[in-house]
Amino acid sequence: MTTPSTPAPYTHVPQLNRSAAQLPTTISVGYYAAHPHLPAPADSLFASACWLVARHPQVMALARRVPGAVDPEGDVLPWILAETFEALDDHNAAWRDYETDTPAPADDGRYDAWVEAGPAPTPQVAALGVMSRTEVTRLRLLATLNNDTTVPFTVGMLHGFDTAGQAFVQDWTLAVQGR
Repeated sequence: MTTPSTPAPYTHVPQLNRSAAQLPTTISVGYYAAHPHLPAPADSLFASACWLVARHPQVMALARRVPGAVDPEGDVLPWILAETFEALDDHNAAWRDYETDTPAPADDGRYDAWVEAGPAPTPQVAALGVMSRTEVTRLRLLATLNNDTTVPFTVGMLHGFDTAGQAFVQDWTLAVQGR
């Protein structure tokens, strides 16, 4: 896994007709929650992530379930989510290797011991393990809004989204485009 670089202070300033005294000096989820009329930020992935979760609090609730993905001030940390998905992909590859090298026993009595002997997930990966497929996909999309790690996803992962999920994807596309 990569070590996240320390993020620079984010100073995204929306282009609105306001005096300098009214413009924020830092961006946070709280700022966008208090200003829901603002368009998607154009110059900061972190600001885009804050804007997105402010518009979709259910996704912020999912992020809170991943250890370390939300800071003490309540801001989502997409680079932590990106590392989590990198760890998930590594964990899944380790399980494929384990299953190839050590096939599951046919005896149900030995199956639990076989699982216990397999690769152990990180706490972050374990947190994803109890989420639905579409919940994980929402966090995967949110994780793409980081500066350090490529987070792969496919269009097929969007299958089965409910109305709220579809609205999230629509806003995610705005966040990615910065509009």
